[in-house]
Amino acid sequence: MDKPQRTSTNDMKPTTHPADDRVKLYVSFNKRLSHVCRVVALIVVVVALATLVLGQENSKLVMMGLCVAVGLLALASLQDNHHGDV
Repeated sequence: MDKPQRTSTNDMKPTTHPADDRVKLYVSFNKRLSHVCRVVALIVVVVALATLVLGQENSKLVMMGLCVAVGLLALASLQDNHHGDV
């Protein structure tokens, strides 16, 4: 039985992305990350305010949640301004 001949692999394209594609992927990832940070910060703030309204707050946890939300918003703004749009 004859074995099939292997073809040359020189025709295959490289698996690395060109520089433009890498930049686009980087910017896209930064936008997604900043969006997720904003959404999580919004959820944390809403939960903290809801606990205040319902009177079930633990002041230490509410303050910690608000600090985390501010940190997430700062991270989101840094991600937005880090590389700019392509």
